[in-house]
Amino acid sequence: MRQHGPVRIQKHWSLASLQFYSALARNKTFTVTMEFVTQNPGQMVLDHTVKLTGAGSTSFASYSELGQLPVTDTIELVSQKIEMVDLKGGAVVRDGVTP
Repeated sequence: MRQHGPVRIQKHWSLASLQFYSALARNKTFTVTMEFVTQNPGQMVLDHTVKLTGAGSTSFASYSELGQLPVTDTIELVSQKIEMVDLKGGAVVRDGVTP
C-alpha cells in the first residue's frame, strides 16, 4: 500500500501531544487537519490547510531550551492520503489511495 511521508511538524506541547504519543505507542491510525495562518494587521487569517488521512506517528520527541518552558514537540507522520487546500487561491491538491 502506498504511503506518504514523513511529514515533520514542530508544535508547542499541548493535550494533543498525548494523543500523538498514544497513537505512536499503540500503532493507531487517525485523521489530522493542520491549519496554517498568516497575520494581517490586527488579526490572524487562515491561509491553508493540510489534511492527512490514515495517518500514523512514526516518531515523537519533546524538548525545551535548557529545561525552560515552553516544551516543543517534534512529530513525524506518514499517511495514506494527503489533501492541501489554499484558502486564498481556492486551489486543492489531493493524492492518496482508497483502502
